[in-house]
Amino acid sequence: MILNQQVLSFIGRPVFEKLEIKPPFQHKAIFSDEACFLHIKKGRLTLYSAEGRSYRNVSESLLLKCGLYIADFPEEQTIESTELIAIHLYPDLLNKLFYHEPPPGQLTRVNKSNSSVSEISLPIIQYIQSLEFYFNSPEFATEEILSQKIRELVLLLLQTNFAPSFTDLMKFLFSPKQASFREIIQSHLFTSATQADLAALTGMSLSTFKREFGKIFKESPGAYLLNKQVEEAKKFLANSNLTVSEIAYKVGFQDPSNFSKIFRRKTGCSPIEFRKASTNELK
Repeated sequence: MILNQQVLSFIGRPVFEKLEIKPPFQHKAIFSDEACFLHIKKGRLTLYSAEGRSYRNVSESLLLKCGLYIADFPEEQTIESTELIAIHLYPDLLNKLFYHEPPPGQLTRVNKSNSSVSEISLPIIQYIQSLEFYFNSPEFATEEILSQKIRELVLLLLQTNFAPSFTDLMKFLFSPKQASFREIIQSHLFTSATQADLAALTGMSLSTFKREFGKIFKESPGAYLLNKQVEEAKKFLANSNLTVSEIAYKVGFQDPSNFSKIFRRKTGCSPIEFRKASTNELK
């Protein structure tokens, strides 16, 4: 659940957002005409998108292009809540802010890699810290100041590892790759994404998703995904020293005991028995 939410708006639209979330919690975010810079102040999250799954931890940042995302906040014994800073980026506002004074075509960058997800750099950490004052004292967050903070973020992004120029940054954020139905399924085979999550990522209703799935894979989503997860688990059991619980989580199960039950139902033996048999075969 969301424990606390603070928003600083610019020209009538929410731009800077601070969230405190109590895990376990799942949130679906649809950025149809905006992008989002996300910084994790405390805790961690698992992010599902059409392109796959990623794990993010404290003091890391994500630059999310327009699209649909499902953020899963897992329950942890070490923390009571997860804290996030989200900065929403709208193409028309960015173009307006940089219309008269566009950034240089090429800036010297701290990191030459070009990735949408990165560990946050020190300058951006300091930038995030500077926002705390305005969340604590919103009366000072005038539109003039907020416009400068948006410009500052863009310039910092251009000097880190997100894009070599303003034009490239805009193209990356607002021209997302369209993953095919098959690509979306394959990239989430071993995640905890539900059939409803996968349907959302493909832009379909659940019933339409199931029909399309059957046409392409000739099986129901439940049967196909379970079979793939069990086959992957067999590989881990035969070729690794991971525990049964670790393997369960790796192939997409949140409950190891449920994994063991399904594995027995599918193979006729428990994971431990399968591992022993595989070891004996190797001997």
